[in-house]
Amino acid sequence: MHISKLSCNFASVFNVCKFVMMRNLYNRVARTVGGSGLLSALLLVSLVLASCVSTSNETVVYSDTALTGFTLGTLKANRTYHVTSSTGKDSTYIIASSYSGSAYPMHINQSTNEVYNTDSLKYGTDLSKVVCTISTLNNGQVYFQSLTDPTQFVYYSSADSVDFRQERVLRVMSSDKTQTRDYKVNVNVYQVMHDSVLWAGDPINDAASRQLLASFHYMSGETTDDAMYILGETNDGDAMLLRSGDNGETWAKMDVALPKYTSNISCADDTVMVLLEEQKQILKIAPSGEITYTKIVSVADFPPITESYITIVGGLDGHLFAVHAEGRKIYDSYDGGVTWQAEETDATDFINNDYRMPATEVSGIVTETKENGLDRFIIVGNCVAEDELDDEYFKYASVWSKVIDYEIVSEEFLDRWTYCQQIGMNVPVKLPNRENLTVAPWKNAMVAFGGEARYDSKVKDYDRLYISYDSGTTWTDKDLKLPNGYEHGEGGLVMTDTAGRLIVIGDGCVWRGTK
Repeated sequence: MHISKLSCNFASVFNVCKFVMMRNLYNRVARTVGGSGLLSALLLVSLVLASCVSTSNETVVYSDTALTGFTLGTLKANRTYHVTSSTGKDSTYIIASSYSGSAYPMHINQSTNEVYNTDSLKYGTDLSKVVCTISTLNNGQVYFQSLTDPTQFVYYSSADSVDFRQERVLRVMSSDKTQTRDYKVNVNVYQVMHDSVLWAGDPINDAASRQLLASFHYMSGETTDDAMYILGETNDGDAMLLRSGDNGETWAKMDVALPKYTSNISCADDTVMVLLEEQKQILKIAPSGEITYTKIVSVADFPPITESYITIVGGLDGHLFAVHAEGRKIYDSYDGGVTWQAEETDATDFINNDYRMPATEVSGIVTETKENGLDRFIIVGNCVAEDELDDEYFKYASVWSKVIDYEIVSEEFLDRWTYCQQIGMNVPVKLPNRENLTVAPWKNAMVAFGGEARYDSKVKDYDRLYISYDSGTTWTDKDLKLPNGYEHGEGGLVMTDTAGRLIVIGDGCVWRGTK
């Protein structure tokens, strides 16, 4: 009733003001044009006022609506670290950080009325107070179901925060308030794995294979859809390639000639590859088992393959990637490794180019979880110290990554290779530069394992597993324990089998971890 009176009063005042404005404008025009133009002046005044002033106070409302957009805002993450000092005293650190939730898209399924993120948020993310940007069709209003009273729905504005620690019901109401549509919202976060892995270990069935694996000083491995491959190197530098079709129970030496000190194996699109530097060739094992050799052509932009510290690290979607540590470049080949071209990296953005490409013990990983619906390729390895640079840069592993977008080819995701800097980060656990470092993807995370730490004499050989939940930005050595009784022998290795289980190999035994 008060609103109706106010509307009437406003209309009356508006009409009086309109009359005064017309009279004044008419008098001014009349004085200017004279008596003969009064009728024209009056028409002109009427048109001007009609075009500039609207008396309509109606609002268009709609009976239909839907959720059209859902974006997370700035998120906070708290991560707890447990560190044991040399005296055996335990200390606890809590590191707080923040990051943009817009990099983790929320998908809206209009068929099932569900909202969710396929790329889980960082481990330790606080979901108790999350601000998000929500858009609707036809100016629909947004409400969230109360956590204490399911019959109540609370209006949401962009300044409010929402508790997403459990599934929430989001209701969109049409602007005419006649229709509603409910959505179930789930925000997924990486979960910690504290001692939740069950290990089962057995000696390799075949005695010859068991003895051969136990003799390897260094091993690196790759897994395809139907087999596991290990490239091993003895203390004398002899290199051999082994294959297992039964998830590591038995192994067979493959009939391929490898030069001494061949210690890098990679995989792309289910094809296993070994770089033969002296021959300037890539040995390829196709999913069918066929073995072929690809000749590498040294073009103007690609250094001779026999130069030091060139490593082929794998690939996907028909592309291969190689790292040239000395040139501080990452190369891409789209013709199976015949020719190569340099890709953009953020190394040139830093003073003195001190951020290094890995040169030894290099692993290439495609993360299982897709960010923005795309693959992320990650390169992890160790750098080689140079006298003119601070050794601090080489105490820890080097991690580079890139979001791959060959199908969509959108400018937004044509990212450069990005360096994940561990130097100066306020975290107590970093992935150290360890001899014989191997890294494997597992359960939407990365697991690293290695021998002697080159810059930390307190760390024992093959004494712990490191895990990263955020593509190698941060690591912890407390969430994942080695199996009881594990012995590494001459060398150790971490990889996954064809069933997705975590594999740790050492001293002729295979340990399988399941969650």
